[in-house]
Amino acid sequence: MSQTRFLNPTTLGKPPGYTHVVEVTAPARIVYIAGQLGIDKEGKLSSDFRQQAVQTFEIIKRAKLILAKLARSLRRLLMARLASH
Repeated sequence: MSQTRFLNPTTLGKPPGYTHVVEVTAPARIVYIAGQLGIDKEGKLSSDFRQQAVQTFEIIKRAKLILAKLARSLRRLLMARLASH
């Protein structure tokens, strides 16, 4: 039986309209981390693009720690995608 957990760790702040981490347990265990933005824990977006990029990668570092706890290993990481608009 498949179970789905939606996680918004407090270390990442609450995202606008989506979930930071989703874990699905069947038919195989898959953990998704998505939608990392340059928004700080208070939900503020800097007007400086460089600061937004720095903030985004800080969030990815924290999300990666969560993934490591859930997956116990990053060796099975399937895909990472970076995009700017």
